[in-house]
Amino acid sequence: MPKLRRLRLVSIGHESARFEDVTLDFTDRSGRPINSVVWLRNGGGKTSLLSLLFASVRPSQREFLGKRADQKVRALEHYVGTRDSGVVICEWELDAENSLFGDSAPFYLSGVFFERAAAHEGNGAAKVKTLYFATIVSPDVEVLSLEGLPLTVSDGTHRRRRNMNGFRRTLRELDAEYPHLSVFVSDKQNQYVEELASRGIDSEVFYYQVLMNEREGGVSERFSFAQDDEFIDFLLQMAFSRQRAQEVLDQLSTFRQALVTRNEQLKPEHEYCSGLQSRMQQLVNVQRERQSICDQTQNSHQRLLALKAWIAEHEQQFADAITRLQSTVAESEGEADKCRELQDEYTRVAAVFDQEACRLRFV
Repeated sequence: MPKLRRLRLVSIGHESARFEDVTLDFTDRSGRPINSVVWLRNGGGKTSLLSLLFASVRPSQREFLGKRADQKVRALEHYVGTRDSGVVICEWELDAENSLFGDSAPFYLSGVFFERAAAHEGNGAAKVKTLYFATIVSPDVEVLSLEGLPLTVSDGTHRRRRNMNGFRRTLRELDAEYPHLSVFVSDKQNQYVEELASRGIDSEVFYYQVLMNEREGGVSERFSFAQDDEFIDFLLQMAFSRQRAQEVLDQLSTFRQALVTRNEQLKPEHEYCSGLQSRMQQLVNVQRERQSICDQTQNSHQRLLALKAWIAEHEQQFADAITRLQSTVAESEGEADKCRELQDEYTRVAAVFDQEACRLRFV
């Protein structure tokens, strides 16, 4: 979250603790914002200082600390003189990731211009008008810095304070001249709060600061939790705006009622589906059995196709082997015929020899 570097208060504050033109510096020697303690004596303006600081971040007059603080009944009108104006300006160091190049944390001004007119006729009331402004700080543009804001104007001999209309007009001229600094000017509280939020300055965080400073010991009161639920509620309040939280609550209530109504409508359907579940299980079993048979059939079909392919691949080999066997048989039969003819010839010759041998014995 952005850090407060300096706070400037100009011509504002309760008459017992008025700030003519005071700048409070909350930085160290290197210019970086640090945790700071402001020491003031009793009656030195602690409530005025906090009231004006919080009013520059949470501008609702209903939350003005001077009006809520213990034993003090001071409205914003008590901090701005009649026919006078006052200014509260905060100088922030934004988060480094919000810078254009991410090399250094940019500075940012936010503030409120208060102006009080004379009492209205009839009831003696005095109204304080407010103008909210903000701008990115550039070292090259002095007029849009904490010290250089155009709060006064010279008439040639001396300087006088600008009124609200003159200040508004000057800021708009500066916005046209330096559009890259995003000068913001508005008299609408919600637009100002949105502008701060866009820079990472969460006004809801300061709401609890206001509550803790309403009375002495307010800090310990806010952080005393009797039950766990109180701590959870505190965290939820910190995380969500009250308006958004109420919207979420309304939406959840509407959704809950819709669910209750829908639940009553769906009960008959639930009972009907529960009755069908057992019967549907039988169909599921049949479907599973059918799927098993289909898987087996598909597997057998694949095996038959593989066998057919194997037979087709080896059929020609079998035919060639049969042809070779038939040729071998024919050749063997031819050789057998020749052997029988030789046997017959040898038998005839042997008979001749036998006859000749017998003749020779009797000679």
